[in-house]
Amino acid sequence: MGVVALIPARSESSRFPDKLLTLIRGKSVIVRAYESAVATNIFSEVIVVTDDDRIVKQIEAVGGKVIKSKPTHDSGLQRMAEASIGIDSDMFVHIQGNLPFVQKTSIEKLLQIFEGNAGKTIQAASIAQKIAEADRVNDTNCVKVTLDLRMSAIYFSRSPIPYLQNTDLPITRYEHVGIYAFRKQALLTFMEWARTPLERAEDIEALRFIENGVSIKMILNQNNGIEINVPDDIAKAEALMDKMGWQ
Repeated sequence: MGVVALIPARSESSRFPDKLLTLIRGKSVIVRAYESAVATNIFSEVIVVTDDDRIVKQIEAVGGKVIKSKPTHDSGLQRMAEASIGIDSDMFVHIQGNLPFVQKTSIEKLLQIFEGNAGKTIQAASIAQKIAEADRVNDTNCVKVTLDLRMSAIYFSRSPIPYLQNTDLPITRYEHVGIYAFRKQALLTFMEWARTPLERAEDIEALRFIENGVSIKMILNQNNGIEINVPDDIAKAEALMDKMGWQ
């Protein structure tokens, strides 16, 4: 089997209850995420992984595949790892359910990291983009990431990082995009680890890899659509659809 896309989806959210079921121009956020992933024509399968029967019904109604997961998972990656056990593939792409507009070029660039001799040693990779809007630097819904000189993630945070003690330096700040690629063994190993201190403090699951010494290779790619985190993001998503001519 080729690359499998898994979309972990839970409806609970303190910031925006039932955000994945909220409509964007007549389709829910989770249905748009599923359909845009399918439309890339990259994946051998696209599967939504959820413990919410309402999400199950919506995905099945559009002919999609769903795996019902345990309700006790502490993160989307844990939910994804559980689902990967029964799937015959060595490569998985994690797409957050609140990303309604998955871009093909982003996925292609991400998967290229695993190619060639150098790619054989990579277990996990993800996407970052330059923060284009100043107000997102202080937005706790926007997860920031700092990178080393070899394009691996040093740290993920909801706070503005790095702190600019010297404001004359031309430092670029990056935000994390909720799309990862993993080899299957990396997911199975993730399941064995307990939640780590920094992961719990920031509520950012990727930190579990960093704290356990597993490097996450990063690519830079702009224009990855929008994340739906708060009610105001629905209007932003609709404005983006108008700008891009999407239906």
